[in-house]
Amino acid sequence: TTRPLHVVHVTAEMAPLAKVGGLGDVVTGLSAASLRRGHAVDVILPFYECIDKRQVGDLRLDSSFQSPTSGGGTVTFEAWRGIIEGVPVVLLKPLESSLFRGSAIYGGGYNETQAYLIFSRASLEFMVRTGMQPDVIHAHEWQGSPVPMLFWELFSSRMPAARPVLTIHNMDNTGECRQDEFEATGVPGELFASVDKALDERTIGHNPERLCLLKGGIIYSSAVTTVSPTYAKETLTGGGAGFLQSTLARPEVASKYVGILNGIDSLTWNPATDPFLPACFSSRVPEGKALCKAYLQRGLGLEEDPDKPLVAVISRLVPQKGIHLMEHAAVHT
Repeated sequence: TTRPLHVVHVTAEMAPLAKVGGLGDVVTGLSAASLRRGHAVDVILPFYECIDKRQVGDLRLDSSFQSPTSGGGTVTFEAWRGIIEGVPVVLLKPLESSLFRGSAIYGGGYNETQAYLIFSRASLEFMVRTGMQPDVIHAHEWQGSPVPMLFWELFSSRMPAARPVLTIHNMDNTGECRQDEFEATGVPGELFASVDKALDERTIGHNPERLCLLKGGIIYSSAVTTVSPTYAKETLTGGGAGFLQSTLARPEVASKYVGILNGIDSLTWNPATDPFLPACFSSRVPEGKALCKAYLQRGLGLEEDPDKPLVAVISRLVPQKGIHLMEHAAVHT
Protein backbone atom coordinates (compact mmCIF):
# COMPACT_ATOMS: atom_id res chain seq x y z
CA THR A 1 0.00 0.00 0.00
CA THR A 2 1.16 3.53 -0.74
CA ARG A 3 1.37 6.20 1.92
CA PRO A 4 -1.38 8.85 1.95
CA LEU A 5 -0.63 11.74 -0.41
CA HIS A 6 -1.71 15.36 -0.50
CA VAL A 7 -2.98 16.17 -3.99
CA VAL A 8 -3.86 19.71 -5.08
CA HIS A 9 -5.82 20.05 -8.32
CA VAL A 10 -5.60 23.30 -10.28
CA THR A 11 -8.48 23.38 -12.73
CA ALA A 12 -10.85 25.59 -14.68
CA GLU A 13 -13.84 23.31 -14.03
CA MET A 14 -15.37 21.22 -11.27
CA ALA A 15 -18.83 19.66 -11.40
CA PRO A 16 -21.45 20.67 -10.60
CA LEU A 17 -20.31 24.19 -9.70
CA ALA A 18 -18.36 25.04 -12.86
CA LYS A 19 -18.98 22.45 -15.53
CA VAL A 20 -18.82 22.84 -19.29
CA GLY A 21 -17.58 19.39 -20.31
CA GLY A 22 -16.09 16.17 -19.01
CA LEU A 23 -13.21 17.97 -17.29
CA GLY A 24 -15.50 19.06 -14.46
CA ASP A 25 -16.79 15.51 -13.93
CA VAL A 26 -13.29 14.03 -13.89
CA VAL A 27 -11.97 16.50 -11.32
CA THR A 28 -14.89 15.87 -8.96
CA GLY A 29 -14.93 12.10 -9.42
CA LEU A 30 -11.16 11.66 -9.15
CA SER A 31 -10.97 13.89 -6.08
CA ALA A 32 -13.78 12.04 -4.31
CA ALA A 33 -12.23 8.66 -5.14
CA SER A 34 -8.83 9.82 -3.85
CA LEU A 35 -10.42 10.96 -0.59
CA ARG A 36 -12.08 7.56 -0.18
CA ARG A 37 -8.65 5.95 -0.54
CA GLY A 38 -7.30 7.99 2.35
CA HIS A 39 -5.50 10.77 0.48
CA ALA A 40 -5.83 14.49 1.26
CA VAL A 41 -7.25 16.55 -1.60
CA ASP A 42 -7.76 20.23 -2.32
CA VAL A 43 -9.18 21.64 -5.55
CA ILE A 44 -8.30 25.20 -6.57
CA LEU A 45 -10.48 26.86 -9.20
CA PRO A 46 -11.53 30.39 -10.16
CA PHE A 47 -14.39 32.10 -8.36
CA TYR A 48 -16.39 32.75 -11.54
CA GLU A 49 -18.95 35.50 -11.25
CA CYS A 50 -21.59 33.27 -12.87
CA ILE A 51 -21.44 30.33 -10.46
CA ASP A 52 -24.22 29.44 -8.06
CA LYS A 53 -22.61 29.86 -4.65
CA ARG A 54 -25.41 27.82 -3.08
CA GLN A 55 -23.74 24.71 -4.55
CA VAL A 56 -20.75 25.23 -2.25
CA GLY A 57 -21.16 23.99 1.29
CA ASP A 58 -19.64 25.89 4.22
CA LEU A 59 -18.41 28.71 1.95
CA ARG A 60 -16.24 31.12 3.93
CA LEU A 61 -13.54 33.70 3.30
CA ASP A 62 -10.18 32.19 4.19
CA SER A 63 -7.67 34.93 3.38
CA SER A 64 -6.57 37.55 0.90
CA PHE A 65 -3.20 37.86 -0.78
CA GLN A 66 -1.41 39.52 -3.66
CA SER A 67 -0.03 37.70 -6.69
CA PRO A 68 2.60 39.25 -9.01
CA THR A 69 1.62 40.19 -12.54
CA SER A 70 3.05 42.13 -15.49
CA GLY A 71 4.94 45.38 -15.10
CA GLY A 72 5.87 44.69 -11.49
CA GLY A 73 2.24 44.99 -10.44
CA THR A 74 0.08 42.69 -8.34
CA VAL A 75 -3.44 41.29 -8.40
CA THR A 76 -5.25 41.02 -5.09
CA PHE A 77 -7.13 37.76 -4.55
CA GLU A 78 -9.61 36.57 -1.97
CA ALA A 79 -9.40 32.86 -1.20
CA TRP A 80 -12.72 31.29 -0.29
CA ARG A 81 -12.92 27.77 1.12
CA GLY A 82 -15.83 25.40 0.85
CA ILE A 83 -17.00 21.87 0.09
CA ILE A 84 -18.31 20.52 -3.21
CA GLU A 85 -19.55 16.91 -3.34
CA GLY A 86 -17.56 16.23 -0.17
CA VAL A 87 -14.32 17.61 -1.65
CA PRO A 88 -12.48 20.61 -0.09
CA VAL A 89 -12.25 23.47 -2.58
CA VAL A 90 -10.51 26.83 -2.74
CA LEU A 91 -12.12 29.49 -4.93
CA LEU A 92 -9.75 32.29 -5.93
CA LYS A 93 -11.51 35.58 -6.53
CA PRO A 94 -9.53 38.42 -8.16
CA LEU A 95 -10.54 41.82 -6.82
CA GLU A 96 -10.60 45.10 -8.74
CA SER A 97 -10.44 43.20 -11.99
CA SER A 98 -12.68 42.06 -14.82
CA LEU A 99 -11.20 38.54 -14.71
CA PHE A 100 -13.77 35.72 -14.56
CA ARG A 101 -16.65 38.18 -14.81
CA GLY A 102 -19.70 37.64 -16.98
CA SER A 103 -22.58 35.21 -17.43
CA ALA A 104 -20.52 32.23 -18.66
CA ILE A 105 -17.48 30.30 -17.49
CA TYR A 106 -15.82 30.60 -20.88
CA GLY A 107 -16.44 33.47 -23.25
CA GLY A 108 -17.58 35.64 -20.40
CA GLY A 109 -16.14 38.77 -21.91
CA TYR A 110 -12.71 38.60 -20.26
CA ASN A 111 -9.33 37.69 -21.79
CA GLU A 112 -9.16 33.96 -21.06
CA THR A 113 -5.43 33.59 -21.72
CA GLN A 114 -4.61 36.44 -19.36
CA ALA A 115 -7.08 35.19 -16.77
CA TYR A 116 -5.73 31.65 -16.54
CA LEU A 117 -2.11 32.82 -16.57
CA ILE A 118 -2.84 35.03 -13.56
CA PHE A 119 -4.91 32.28 -11.92
CA SER A 120 -2.08 29.73 -12.34
CA ARG A 121 0.42 32.01 -10.62
CA ALA A 122 -2.07 32.85 -7.89
CA SER A 123 -2.73 29.15 -7.23
CA LEU A 124 0.95 28.54 -6.52
CA GLU A 125 1.19 31.71 -4.45
CA PHE A 126 -1.76 30.53 -2.36
CA MET A 127 -0.12 27.15 -1.72
CA VAL A 128 3.10 28.78 -0.56
CA ARG A 129 1.46 31.50 1.52
CA THR A 130 -0.74 29.00 3.38
CA GLY A 131 2.11 26.58 4.00
CA MET A 132 0.79 23.78 1.76
CA GLN A 133 3.34 21.07 1.07
CA PRO A 134 1.54 18.89 -1.48
CA ASP A 135 3.00 15.71 -2.90
CA VAL A 136 1.21 16.17 -6.23
CA ILE A 137 0.14 19.39 -7.95
CA HIS A 138 -2.31 18.13 -10.56
CA ALA A 139 -2.90 20.67 -13.34
CA HIS A 140 -5.55 20.22 -16.02
CA GLU A 141 -5.66 21.29 -19.68
CA TRP A 142 -4.01 24.37 -21.17
CA GLN A 143 -5.59 26.54 -18.49
CA GLY A 144 -3.49 24.84 -15.79
CA SER A 145 -0.39 24.28 -17.92
CA PRO A 146 1.45 27.39 -16.64
CA VAL A 147 1.45 25.77 -13.19
CA PRO A 148 4.23 23.19 -13.86
CA MET A 149 6.15 25.81 -15.85
CA LEU A 150 6.08 28.31 -13.00
CA PHE A 151 6.57 25.60 -10.37
CA TRP A 152 9.99 24.54 -11.64
CA GLU A 153 11.14 28.07 -12.39
CA LEU A 154 9.98 29.77 -9.16
CA PHE A 155 8.38 27.55 -6.53
CA SER A 156 10.07 24.13 -6.36
CA SER A 157 12.47 25.14 -3.57
CA ARG A 158 9.52 26.20 -1.40
CA MET A 159 7.56 22.99 -2.00
CA PRO A 160 10.43 20.52 -2.34
CA ALA A 161 8.35 17.34 -2.10
CA ALA A 162 5.84 18.40 -4.73
CA ARG A 163 5.78 17.10 -8.28
CA PRO A 164 3.54 18.54 -11.00
CA VAL A 165 1.28 16.30 -13.08
CA LEU A 166 -0.64 17.44 -16.15
CA THR A 167 -3.76 15.75 -17.49
CA ILE A 168 -4.79 16.47 -21.07
CA HIS A 169 -8.51 15.95 -21.59
CA ASN A 170 -8.76 17.47 -25.06
CA MET A 171 -5.93 18.21 -27.49
CA ASP A 172 -8.09 20.56 -29.56
CA ASN A 173 -7.29 23.55 -27.35
CA THR A 174 -3.57 24.12 -26.84
CA GLY A 175 -3.39 27.57 -25.27
CA GLU A 176 -1.71 29.79 -27.82
CA CYS A 177 0.05 32.62 -26.06
CA ARG A 178 2.13 35.62 -27.08
CA GLN A 179 5.40 35.90 -25.21
CA ASP A 180 4.43 39.31 -23.84
CA GLU A 181 1.08 37.88 -22.67
CA PHE A 182 2.90 35.39 -20.44
CA GLU A 183 4.16 38.34 -18.40
CA ALA A 184 0.72 38.33 -16.74
CA THR A 185 2.33 35.69 -14.47
CA GLY A 186 5.03 38.16 -13.46
CA VAL A 187 7.57 36.13 -15.46
CA PRO A 188 8.83 37.11 -18.94
CA GLY A 189 7.70 34.79 -21.71
CA GLU A 190 11.19 34.83 -23.22
CA LEU A 191 12.19 32.42 -20.46
CA PHE A 192 10.20 29.69 -22.25
CA ALA A 193 10.84 30.73 -25.87
CA SER A 194 12.90 27.76 -27.01
CA VAL A 195 11.88 24.60 -28.85
CA ASP A 196 12.76 22.40 -25.87
CA LYS A 197 10.49 24.46 -23.59
CA ALA A 198 7.25 26.07 -24.77
CA LEU A 199 7.93 27.64 -28.17
CA ASP A 200 5.13 26.94 -30.65
CA GLU A 201 6.96 25.34 -33.58
CA ARG A 202 4.31 26.57 -35.99
CA THR A 203 5.45 30.15 -35.40
CA ILE A 204 9.22 29.67 -35.80
CA GLY A 205 10.51 32.47 -38.01
CA HIS A 206 7.35 34.53 -37.53
CA ASN A 207 7.38 37.93 -35.93
CA PRO A 208 6.58 37.51 -33.15
CA GLU A 209 7.13 33.84 -32.32
CA ARG A 210 4.56 32.53 -29.85
CA LEU A 211 4.33 30.10 -26.95
CA CYS A 212 2.06 27.06 -26.58
CA LEU A 213 0.96 26.69 -22.98
CA LEU A 214 -0.07 23.03 -23.33
CA LYS A 215 3.35 22.21 -24.75
CA GLY A 216 5.01 23.99 -21.83
CA GLY A 217 2.89 22.02 -19.38
CA ILE A 218 3.87 18.77 -21.09
CA ILE A 219 7.58 19.58 -21.05
CA TYR A 220 7.69 20.79 -17.46
CA SER A 221 5.43 18.18 -15.80
CA SER A 222 6.92 15.18 -14.03
CA ALA A 223 4.12 13.03 -15.48
CA VAL A 224 1.55 13.60 -18.20
CA THR A 225 -1.70 11.65 -18.42
CA THR A 226 -4.61 11.59 -20.81
CA VAL A 227 -8.08 10.10 -20.78
CA SER A 228 -7.46 6.58 -22.09
CA PRO A 229 -4.69 4.31 -23.40
CA THR A 230 -6.35 4.44 -26.84
CA TYR A 231 -6.33 8.23 -26.92
CA ALA A 232 -2.69 8.25 -25.82
CA LYS A 233 -1.87 5.99 -28.77
CA GLU A 234 -3.88 8.16 -31.16
CA THR A 235 -2.02 11.26 -30.03
CA LEU A 236 1.36 9.58 -30.40
CA THR A 237 0.86 7.89 -33.76
CA GLY A 238 -2.55 8.72 -35.19
CA GLY A 239 -2.45 12.46 -35.56
CA GLY A 240 -4.72 13.10 -32.58
CA ALA A 241 -2.27 15.60 -31.08
CA GLY A 242 -1.73 17.68 -34.20
CA PHE A 243 1.53 19.61 -34.11
CA LEU A 244 2.14 18.46 -30.50
CA GLN A 245 2.72 14.89 -31.69
CA SER A 246 6.43 15.61 -32.12
CA THR A 247 6.61 16.88 -28.53
CA LEU A 248 4.83 13.81 -27.11
CA ALA A 249 7.05 11.51 -29.16
CA ARG A 250 10.28 12.82 -27.67
CA PRO A 251 11.83 9.96 -25.66
CA GLU A 252 11.96 11.98 -22.45
CA VAL A 253 8.28 12.89 -22.86
CA ALA A 254 6.96 9.56 -24.15
CA SER A 255 8.48 7.83 -21.12
CA LYS A 256 6.35 9.95 -18.75
CA TYR A 257 3.17 10.00 -20.89
CA VAL A 258 0.41 7.50 -20.14
CA GLY A 259 -3.27 7.06 -20.92
CA ILE A 260 -5.45 6.19 -17.93
CA LEU A 261 -9.03 5.24 -18.76
CA ASN A 262 -11.56 7.67 -17.33
CA GLY A 263 -13.92 5.95 -14.94
CA ILE A 264 -17.60 6.52 -14.33
CA ASP A 265 -18.79 7.99 -11.06
CA SER A 266 -21.19 5.20 -10.22
CA LEU A 267 -22.66 7.14 -7.30
CA THR A 268 -23.71 10.16 -9.35
CA TRP A 269 -24.55 8.28 -12.56
CA ASN A 270 -26.62 5.49 -11.04
CA PRO A 271 -30.03 4.96 -12.73
CA ALA A 272 -31.21 3.01 -9.70
CA THR A 273 -31.03 6.14 -7.51
CA ASP A 274 -30.91 9.10 -9.93
CA PRO A 275 -33.53 11.64 -8.76
CA PHE A 276 -33.57 13.39 -12.15
CA LEU A 277 -34.96 10.39 -14.06
CA PRO A 278 -38.72 10.07 -14.55
CA ALA A 279 -38.37 6.49 -13.28
CA CYS A 280 -35.43 4.64 -11.73
CA PHE A 281 -34.31 1.23 -12.93
CA SER A 282 -31.62 -1.42 -12.47
CA SER A 283 -30.75 -4.84 -13.83
CA ARG A 284 -32.98 -6.36 -11.16
CA VAL A 285 -35.83 -3.88 -11.64
CA PRO A 286 -35.69 -2.98 -15.35
CA GLU A 287 -39.27 -1.74 -15.77
CA GLY A 288 -38.33 1.89 -15.20
CA LYS A 289 -36.12 1.88 -18.28
CA ALA A 290 -39.15 1.39 -20.54
CA LEU A 291 -40.87 4.30 -18.83
CA CYS A 292 -37.79 6.50 -19.39
CA LYS A 293 -37.74 5.54 -23.05
CA ALA A 294 -41.42 6.39 -23.51
CA TYR A 295 -40.92 9.68 -21.64
CA LEU A 296 -38.03 10.66 -23.95
CA GLN A 297 -39.89 9.63 -27.10
CA ARG A 298 -42.87 11.71 -26.05
CA GLY A 299 -40.71 14.68 -25.08
CA LEU A 300 -38.93 14.66 -28.43
CA GLY A 301 -42.17 14.34 -30.37
CA LEU A 302 -41.35 10.83 -31.56
CA GLU A 303 -43.72 7.91 -31.88
CA GLU A 304 -44.00 6.08 -28.57
CA ASP A 305 -42.92 2.61 -29.63
CA PRO A 306 -41.26 0.22 -27.17
CA ASP A 307 -39.90 -1.88 -30.04
CA LYS A 308 -38.03 0.90 -31.85
CA PRO A 309 -34.38 1.27 -30.83
CA LEU A 310 -33.53 4.63 -29.32
CA VAL A 311 -30.06 6.09 -28.76
CA ALA A 312 -29.74 9.40 -26.91
CA VAL A 313 -26.53 11.25 -26.17
CA ILE A 314 -25.60 14.72 -24.98
CA SER A 315 -22.25 15.49 -26.56
CA ARG A 316 -20.27 17.49 -29.05
CA LEU A 317 -20.69 15.84 -32.46
CA VAL A 318 -17.02 15.08 -33.03
CA PRO A 319 -15.23 11.78 -33.83
CA GLN A 320 -13.42 11.95 -30.48
CA LYS A 321 -16.74 11.25 -28.74
CA GLY A 322 -17.28 8.01 -30.67
CA ILE A 323 -20.48 9.09 -32.43
CA HIS A 324 -19.49 7.04 -35.47
CA LEU A 325 -19.37 3.90 -33.30
CA MET A 326 -23.12 4.14 -32.71
CA GLU A 327 -23.79 4.02 -36.46
CA HIS A 328 -21.37 1.12 -36.82
CA ALA A 329 -23.06 -0.80 -34.00
CA ALA A 330 -26.54 -0.16 -35.45
CA VAL A 331 -25.56 -1.32 -38.92
CA HIS A 332 -23.69 -4.42 -37.77
CA THR A 333 -26.04 -5.62 -35.02
